[in-house]
Amino acid sequence: MNKKIVFRGMDHDVVLEGYINDQLAKLERFLEKQPDPKSIEIVVEKHPSHAHNKVTVNLMVHLHEAAQSHRINSHKEGIDLNTIADEAINCAYHELLNYKQKLVDDRRKTPKHQDVE
Repeated sequence: MNKKIVFRGMDHDVVLEGYINDQLAKLERFLEKQPDPKSIEIVVEKHPSHAHNKVTVNLMVHLHEAAQSHRINSHKEGIDLNTIADEAINCAYHELLNYKQKLVDDRRKTPKHQDVE
């Protein structure tokens, strides 16, 4: 799995990076059983003059049931970087769960072909 954490408008923060990696553990466990390619990119943007910070999660996965890759993007804005990072990662996780459930539901709805003689 390719994982990348980018800091914009601020210096590299080891504590924040550790917190983001801890929050990504649930998402990574979910993606362990999925085939490659899969990538996660986290962009942390800190506004220089006021407390209007932004965290964006870009997730590219290829699930077993899907014939093609699926992209999930989520972003949150706010004051505390830890809080909005947690919210953005949880949002991406829930979008991924909803997408997987949609694939399972679609598979169940499709009738199986039976040979007619």
